[in-house]
Amino acid sequence: MLFAAQAAPAEPVPCTEADSISATVVEIAGDPGRFLDRCVTVSGAVAGIEMYSGQEGMYLAYRFGADGNHTPEGQKHRIGIDRQDIRDLRMAYPQRTTVTGRVDSCERRYERIRAAGGIPFLGGYCHYFGGPTIVVDAYSITEKRYERMTGEDARRRFGNLAFMPEDWPARPAILSITAELLAALRAGDRAKVAELHDFRNPHDEHERAILYRLLEDSDSAFAQVRSGPVQTAYFVASAEGGSVLGGERSGAGGIACFCRIGDCSDRWPITLNDTVDSPGRPFACTRIETYEHATRPHFYTERQGGWTTEPSVTAVYSGRS
Repeated sequence: MLFAAQAAPAEPVPCTEADSISATVVEIAGDPGRFLDRCVTVSGAVAGIEMYSGQEGMYLAYRFGADGNHTPEGQKHRIGIDRQDIRDLRMAYPQRTTVTGRVDSCERRYERIRAAGGIPFLGGYCHYFGGPTIVVDAYSITEKRYERMTGEDARRRFGNLAFMPEDWPARPAILSITAELLAALRAGDRAKVAELHDFRNPHDEHERAILYRLLEDSDSAFAQVRSGPVQTAYFVASAEGGSVLGGERSGAGGIACFCRIGDCSDRWPITLNDTVDSPGRPFACTRIETYEHATRPHFYTERQGGWTTEPSVTAVYSGRS
């Protein structure tokens, strides 16, 4: 008896701009079924594996609801980008990008793997998120960056950080340990700064790099902090409407930010993504983390580049100024 070989599914024909429809991130994320398997051309802010609808979408995608989860409306401002060489660029910040490709979804990709008898494990966007993605066939990336939003009106409309309430349970401990950090930075006390960060291996290159940036690097955002008293503000995560959330959303304890320009009243960060240690910011920030069984909080000070660029009015605060 002869058996007919089962043909492998044909690879889809690559999408071109000529045979694609123009769509937006919000349209695709809001009604993915309408676009599945269709060729689309979409523009937005791309950061490696994610595309946001634009400047506002970069903030709205990280808004919290009262339950502590990201809001469904905010998630409509982000979709996945599936192309290895875009991931390989390791983009340090979102850039204006146009992509052409076919719409798929993380859920369908997982189902295809299961149907073939495999164990689903995906990298990239689908490793972290769900929902629609674009399997990219062509793209163009510009040098355009997006400015950081500032001010209390922007905080209410787009932010996920609130000023720490005076009655915040961990506030006394956070203020106390922050005072210790500032004193250690100004005294150049390497051992104390390491202890406050819970560093335990003096030969660890990653830990050594953080200590160098905090204590010695003249280009560090902490250079001004080391030199004398600075205006300080404390933040915790907030939900839409401004209500504060449990500390676990803002690094367990909270965030301390130190002004580098004298007065940051209208320049403080409005979202967690803007608190990364970057010399381009008018402030330097560090997270204070607490754990249920820890004897005291400790700091987490990572440098991750600049999610957004500073508004032109504050451009003079970058680098060596």
